[in-house]
Amino acid sequence: MLSQSDFDVSDTPAFLDAANAAILNYAHSKLAIPLKRGRDFLFKGRKKYVIGEARFLSTKGGSQTRDLREAIEFSREAKHSIIIAVVILDGVAWFDKTYINMLSELKDDEPALTALLLHEFLERFR
Repeated sequence: MLSQSDFDVSDTPAFLDAANAAILNYAHSKLAIPLKRGRDFLFKGRKKYVIGEARFLSTKGGSQTRDLREAIEFSREAKHSIIIAVVILDGVAWFDKTYINMLSELKDDEPALTALLLHEFLERFR
């Protein structure tokens, strides 16, 4: 994980070591991505950036469903030629039929995956 100044000049894959608000600011100012709020991580690969939202859904319904909808909306709003927006989900999202149906509406360029597969996913951009 690198500070913003080191992240900017790094020519190797790296994570930006920053809080959600700083990632939001970086996305706005450096990448011209109009996100509505900060996100959980920003990874810089060779030619692409990967910006991610992570959610653990412990139960079905209520705020958990809202969180999943917001994460899916994020994956659609952050599309850009140099940005891959990824939703990292764990918990009941992979076991509940309602949530699986919501996730099945994602397109090929709107990835959602478990944290267990994040390393493998990021390897594609190194």
